[in-house]
Amino acid sequence: MYYHVIMYEYLKYNITKREYEILLMVVRGYSNSRIARELFISLSTVKAHLENIYQKLDVHNKVQASVKVVIEGIVKTEDVV
Repeated sequence: MYYHVIMYEYLKYNITKREYEILLMVVRGYSNSRIARELFISLSTVKAHLENIYQKLDVHNKVQASVKVVIEGIVKTEDVV
């Protein structure tokens, strides 16, 4: 049941699996460069994903995105550590 709640919130914003991976890294405080290295993608791809995430979540930066996804339960705090 817990998994279904997360999936509902995840789908509510039409966040893709890759965007979710990036969002989790953002909440963990990773820089764009580190995200790119860890996921084997270019920095411009990370920035494009972030812009899509910001638009979907109706936020303007990493801090706002992080706060929103933790408060709404899209990313659980225990997944951050």
